[in-house]
Amino acid sequence: MRDFYREQLGVSTWPFFYANLLLLIGVMGQAGLYGPFVLKYFSTSIIGFVFIGFVFALPWLALFVVTYLKQPILPPRPFRLLLLSVMGWYALFTLLAEILNFFGYMPPESARYAFRLLRVLMYVGWLSFIPLVYSYIAVHRHELRRGSDNQT
Repeated sequence: MRDFYREQLGVSTWPFFYANLLLLIGVMGQAGLYGPFVLKYFSTSIIGFVFIGFVFALPWLALFVVTYLKQPILPPRPFRLLLLSVMGWYALFTLLAEILNFFGYMPPESARYAFRLLRVLMYVGWLSFIPLVYSYIAVHRHELRRGSDNQT
């Protein structure tokens, strides 16, 4: 069986499995942390849950959709930009959650809101950066190598 990701992007698909799994865990932690904060600004809980699910699941969903297929649907450069944007989106909302928690905008720690568990889940999401950075570097090297092959 041919590995089209290795041929076209220079990276195998194994890092994306781990990145998707870790990012999903982190996204669940983010959504849980932002849940009480966001839900008080929506008139109905259903709209709030849809908003939370869409905003915080977007990086995981983008990575999952692009890497789900057997063949890559993006060329190397847009694929690298997607990896960067996924990492940037996740980092932005994780740091924003910590800033909101520091300034006291999040609800206080209680049994009702398991913020320690949600923060641990959110921190597990940072581990997804290891396979994502590995993939970014591998795709970049492959792109440089193919570029130099085309010039000679």
